[in-house]
Amino acid sequence: MAFVDAMLYVMKRKGLERSDVICPGISAQYLSKLITRKVKDPTWDKAQLIIDQLGMTCDEFRNVEVHVAHPKDQK
Repeated sequence: MAFVDAMLYVMKRKGLERSDVICPGISAQYLSKLITRKVKDPTWDKAQLIIDQLGMTCDEFRNVEVHVAHPKDQK
């Protein structure tokens, strides 16, 4: 669930709403299911779309994902 946690963290930090993440390929219904954990993790294609909508590169998002999943390991 690190992807969803990282996505929500970035959305909060950037002041983004769910509507900011919706795009062709990411519907409001899909995003809702992802956030409520009814979808375990997005496919790679959907993850790339979401990360792009967050205004990040995959590497930047991965760094956030690692930080959110393991905050005590960060220095």
